[in-house]
Amino acid sequence: MNSPQLHAKDADVASDDGPLVMWWLGAIGATAALLARALAPALRGVWIGADRAIDIVEASAGLMTQLFAVCAAAVAVGMISAVFRAGLAWGLKVTALLGGGLAVFAVIVASAARLHRLLVFVFGTAAVVVAFRLARDASRYRPLRAGSLIVGMMALAGMARLLAMAAIGVRSVPVGAAVASPELASTLVTVSATLSFAFEVLAVGLAVIWLARSSSRPRAVVFAMAAASVAGYGLVVVASTADASGVVILVSRLVQAMLGGPVPAVAYGARVVLEIAAWLALFGVLTRGSGGRLIGGCIALTLVARAAPERPLCALALVVAALGLALDRRSPSDELSILELADDSEENTGI
Repeated sequence: MNSPQLHAKDADVASDDGPLVMWWLGAIGATAALLARALAPALRGVWIGADRAIDIVEASAGLMTQLFAVCAAAVAVGMISAVFRAGLAWGLKVTALLGGGLAVFAVIVASAARLHRLLVFVFGTAAVVVAFRLARDASRYRPLRAGSLIVGMMALAGMARLLAMAAIGVRSVPVGAAVASPELASTLVTVSATLSFAFEVLAVGLAVIWLARSSSRPRAVVFAMAAASVAGYGLVVVASTADASGVVILVSRLVQAMLGGPVPAVAYGARVVLEIAAWLALFGVLTRGSGGRLIGGCIALTLVARAAPERPLCALALVVAALGLALDRRSPSDELSILELADDSEENTGI
């Protein structure tokens, strides 16, 4: 019979270095996402003669993306190994191995060739299912409940997005070749995209609440983020005027570049406010630091991933966040961690 102490010694991804590694991974992922998703495509056409700066930003985006891919894959492999050495149930171990392995494999394949639409759906589905499964199990542990809800909500948002993209594929099939009608497929796209938006709102809202609770003035944090998000939408509106400055236009194009399809059945302003709030929450979590736990890095990686499991790096970021929750076992003395709960169950069954 293995003791909980031995399990705790073996599963040392949640050691003193673990939170720092996750924080750096979240910071690298946030930088790569900001450069690749927003800044690089938004810069073109804003200022005349900025071609040199655009080339530098695009090169930096590619470098940071590759760095994040390598680091995230390495951390995922280390976490999977730690999960197998930890006192988790075998079902969770197999889930972590399959989901994490598929996510790493998808990143490796995508770095060499463009993934087929079917493979994107398979890899993305595996990532969100694994993330939701691990988050649901971690939610039994009270200190991880907020992080588990955030990861779980984002996984559900990703699954709804994958359904919307699948419906788009059905809608694009030539007339007569598909079983479902184009009208039904269009309705499914809108419904799925709206569900994805709703789950993402919940995830971002919970992240803001988690960040506010760590502050001495939680209401001020929530109010500041809400005001900044609305002000950002105001800049997007002002950018459409004839006398808008280059900076305002750039901010508007940054936000618009991050707004992907499919489009939910909500107002455009609501999408903009959510996008700005998500980035504010992400940088707020990173500014707060790890706090000696993996959960801060897990939330940051979840906000980096967002509801985009069709992107291999985003799927991997979500899986790494869920693995981090599974391994974050630091708890007050009066509470049991998920590892200790698993140890107790193994002892009760005579294993």
